[in-house]
Amino acid sequence: MEVEMKEISKRFGEVQALDNVSMKIGSGEIVGLVGENGAGKTTLMNILYGLYKADKGRIIVNGRETNIQSPKDAISHKIFMVHQHFKLIGNFTSLENIILGSTSGREDFKRMNLQVYRKRIEELMREHKLEIPLDEKVKNLPAGTQQRIEILKALYRMAELLILDEPTTNLTPQETDELLRSVLEMKKRGISVVLITHKIREIVETVDRVVVLRKGKLVGEVPKNEITPEKVVEMMVGRKVDLESELSNIIVPRAPGAEEAEILRIEGISTTGDEGIKLKDISLAVRRGEIFGIAGVSGNGQKELCETIMGIHRPIKGRIIYNGKDLSEADVKERIKQGFRFIPEDRMIDGSLPTMTLSENIILGFQNFEQFQRHGLLLYEKINESARKAIAEYEIRAPNVKIRVGKLSGGNIQKVVVARALLLEPGLLIAYNPTRGLDIGATEKILRQIVELRNSGVSIIMVSEDLDELMLVSDKIAVMYKGEIMGILSKESFDKSKIGLMMAGIREGGIGK
Repeated sequence: MEVEMKEISKRFGEVQALDNVSMKIGSGEIVGLVGENGAGKTTLMNILYGLYKADKGRIIVNGRETNIQSPKDAISHKIFMVHQHFKLIGNFTSLENIILGSTSGREDFKRMNLQVYRKRIEELMREHKLEIPLDEKVKNLPAGTQQRIEILKALYRMAELLILDEPTTNLTPQETDELLRSVLEMKKRGISVVLITHKIREIVETVDRVVVLRKGKLVGEVPKNEITPEKVVEMMVGRKVDLESELSNIIVPRAPGAEEAEILRIEGISTTGDEGIKLKDISLAVRRGEIFGIAGVSGNGQKELCETIMGIHRPIKGRIIYNGKDLSEADVKERIKQGFRFIPEDRMIDGSLPTMTLSENIILGFQNFEQFQRHGLLLYEKINESARKAIAEYEIRAPNVKIRVGKLSGGNIQKVVVARALLLEPGLLIAYNPTRGLDIGATEKILRQIVELRNSGVSIIMVSEDLDELMLVSDKIAVMYKGEIMGILSKESFDKSKIGLMMAGIREGGIGK
């Protein structure tokens, strides 16, 4: 399949999302589509998929001008899109989600009839190396498996062009590698792929050509043999960015043997969930002006630990001591008053209220603080002023402070979540993948702010599945596996191989799982 988008323009109110953008997608070609948050990447592909209608421009499929008015039209042309935030039904099984919308009625969902579809889906799983549990409910499956379900939905409908919108944002490194191998397998079978991503490694290793957008305009294209990380980054943000050298220059080194005052102490906490023990006898200490990194494959208790420290979950045993005060029984509201700030794992479910305005999202958790209310009435002038400052400081692409947050791009929603956490100076910042879904320029800015907070004496717990990023900014790293801490390393002892072994369940010192 060959697709050409010619001179596409799209405006949303005051925002010119796309301005005269053209791009081609060849048969069996993997095209990388990159740009800063809000550059127009997803909007361009939403037009191709029929979710938006362009104000101007043409779409040509296999040499014929085509009017795509809806996703149904796109699917009829064998064009399919896997969105950044999955469109699956949690109470349905993997199999039911894959065939949903392609069947003639509920008779097809009867057990005997489902077996007819199973055979074809199992063939696709083998062909494209996309193994999933077909009879498991989707709500019980990790993000990487849900991603594979979305791709199998497209392949089941015989997609010839697959659009993947930031497909690795919520995946572990292992899941990312598996996905990229599957993408290369699709290319071998003649399927065209558009890969929207901020991750330069994925571009360098996977695509045949990269198309770069900036602020709704086409900056240029780079063929495979000319793609370098430095060139792509400079085209994306308009300047050279070297995270390691930039951050190394501002990290204040600690004096040998120096120990700052202890701010947070976790003493033997354990928690339970629907499936038994979530955290098992966790103990750690975080000092003033320290970035305490937490590494581990996603789903090994990092989320539960952060939420327990924040007061969302109560431990069944153990204590949480902050500035010498036992906060084990304190609720979230009290911990926020004490200076706790939280960047949660999921910006859509836990980090924002999509139907509320940007202003309202900026003060979530602070709405009862005297800065923003008097006698129970919100002070919208001050709230809007704080939101405008956040837009300027974090370069949030929003037309005004009254826009509903759900209308923003994923990366810009992440900026709102980070801006809120740092709105009022924290005493303890708990940051779960703070740079998830951000472009390289925004990533540099957020990491710089985290390092500067650390330099000013703020204590930070930072969870990240990006080990390079974690090793770059952390003073210590604890590694989690199945709800336990395998070991804690200081900066001078950081070693990728050692951390990798602990992530696999081998304790520091070589003791088994």
